[in-house]
Amino acid sequence: MHVLKEEKGYTLVTVLLIFAVAAIITVSLVSASVSTFKTVKVSETGTQDKLNAEMVADEATALIEKQVDSINSVIATGTVMPSQLISMLQAAITSIQQQKNGKCSIAYKTLKDGTAPDGIVLGKVTITVPIGKSGKTLTKVMTLSTVSDVFQYTAVTPSNMYLYGSPYIIGDVNIGGICMFQTTGNMLI
Repeated sequence: MHVLKEEKGYTLVTVLLIFAVAAIITVSLVSASVSTFKTVKVSETGTQDKLNAEMVADEATALIEKQVDSINSVIATGTVMPSQLISMLQAAITSIQQQKNGKCSIAYKTLKDGTAPDGIVLGKVTITVPIGKSGKTLTKVMTLSTVSDVFQYTAVTPSNMYLYGSPYIIGDVNIGGICMFQTTGNMLI
């Protein structure tokens, strides 16, 4: 009989140890689940913030392109001096900056002012958009120039381009339509 009393104590200790181990495992699993949920939520928020920043940058780019198109129609008349063109660009950038209401910052820098013998006006527009509250930013850079597209690219066509044989092009290609390749060898673009 004395041996049975000792076994009851060991059974109680064994049951308590099993409960303790089960509790530790349960707490660990719940902690891991909560941690994973938080990580997924932060990742989802970061992705959404980046997509929102890209959308703001794309909207600003579209507004700049629209303004440049209207300036191009004025340039086509041939009555715009380089200094006037730079003033028009700066006014357009300021107007777009005000339209975006602080969602992004747009900086314009004149790289060539048209006073050189070539008469080229060249500017750089930098669009900076904050990505949420992370302290990171998305930056997009555009170059505005009076140089015709024909002189900016290695090959230019407003329609389709067909390349046969083994074409070899080093540089950028500006194609308004599709580019078709029919090669028998390697092609390097």
